[in-house]
Amino acid sequence: MKELNQRVILSARKGNRKSFKKIIDFYKQNVYEICRTAIQDEDMAEEVAKEVFLYVYDNINHYHTNDKFSLWLYLVTGKHVITYREESKPHKLMGSDIQEKTQLTPHDRLLLLLNYRFCVPVAELSQIFDIPKSTLKSQVKELLENVSRSKMMF
Repeated sequence: MKELNQRVILSARKGNRKSFKKIIDFYKQNVYEICRTAIQDEDMAEEVAKEVFLYVYDNINHYHTNDKFSLWLYLVTGKHVITYREESKPHKLMGSDIQEKTQLTPHDRLLLLLNYRFCVPVAELSQIFDIPKSTLKSQVKELLENVSRSKMMF
C-alpha cells in the first residue's frame, strides 16, 4: 500500500491547507471506497467520506507520527461508517436485506476490505480493531470460508 510522504502530513499538522488538500487528493478514493462498500449508497458514502476528512482536519494532531497515516485514516473512516450505519434507519440503507443474505456485519466488511483490497497486514489490523493477532487471523479465515462457501460478495 502506497503511503503519502510524511512531510506532507507533518505540514498539514502545522495548518498548511495545501498539504491537507494533498492528503485529500491522495486518499479520497480509498476513503470513499470503504464508505461505499459498507454503506451501499453512493450519495451517503460521499457524505460520510466528507465527514471523515472534516474530522481528520480537526483532529490531525491526534495522529501519532510513528504510525502509518493511512491506518489512522482508515480507522477513522471505519468508525464513521459504523456510526452512520448504527444511526441510520433501515430504509436509508440501500438493500438492508443484503446484510441478512451475506451475514456480514459492517465490521466484517471493513475488516475484509482493509485486509484484501488495501492489503493492510493482520498485525496492523490487530491494532486498528484492538483484537489479538491470533484471534483476528482466525476471524479472517472464518469470514473468508463463509464468503467462499455462500459465494457472497464483500
